[in-house]
Amino acid sequence: MFQRMLASVFVSLLCFLPISPAFAERYTVTVDYSQSLRQMITNARFDDVGPAVKEENFPRMEKGKIVVAVELISIDQYVVGDEALKKIALMGYRPATLHETLAMIAADPTLLNKSGPPIIALGSPWLNKNGHIAVILMRTATKAETSIRMIYPIGAGVLGWHEQVRFAVVPK
Repeated sequence: MFQRMLASVFVSLLCFLPISPAFAERYTVTVDYSQSLRQMITNARFDDVGPAVKEENFPRMEKGKIVVAVELISIDQYVVGDEALKKIALMGYRPATLHETLAMIAADPTLLNKSGPPIIALGSPWLNKNGHIAVILMRTATKAETSIRMIYPIGAGVLGWHEQVRFAVVPK
């Protein structure tokens, strides 16, 4: 009984310890909310866009131009479902929105180079009948050995996120 209680206290204390990302890159970008989502996608040079990636599913939450620091972090372990959101919050971040992530990629197109890991935008709150949907932004090779920049909504970590993905986040 005492061991179980001690373990519970230890786990509770872990919630107050700062967690550092395994990997972080910072980009200061200007998000122009006067642009449509379609224009932001065009500016970021995406070739293939999922049909659900549209203004009504990912509305702009701000107006005008806003300067924001967006970071790319990786979590040093496999995380399932909402664990990623909890770990991001414990690190002192909030998830970046799709609009913030697109502005970052438009500013530095090399972020999605051929060998780079996907970027996950968890901060755009689209809920459908299957639950919370995240957006994955990536580059992939086709049969013709060319790269296509893809942007697709997927279940938010339904199967989990592996260590190689990068999460777009904003410091709180």
